[in-house]
Amino acid sequence: MSGRFLRNVFLKGLVLFLMINLAFVAVNPAGLGRISLYNSIFPGRPRFPFGEDPAQSYNLSLFNLDAMFAAHAIAAGPKPAGEYRVLVIADSST
Repeated sequence: MSGRFLRNVFLKGLVLFLMINLAFVAVNPAGLGRISLYNSIFPGRPRFPFGEDPAQSYNLSLFNLDAMFAAHAIAAGPKPAGEYRVLVIADSST
């Protein structure tokens, strides 16, 4: 492969990258973040309510652990015999 070929491939890739990004910005995809298959096609998991905006009813502060545990599905009923419950508290990447 010659240097000229590699230069042309790089320049064409750069131009395509810039064109796609500019088209993406021009469309103004603010609503794309709300499109999700989670809980519509794929089943979701129960999660702790989280947030630092007390004006929204589903948000609880991380400092109120009693309220977080009371709002979670684990507190929904008594534990059946022979069932083991494991609780992992971590960020969403876990």
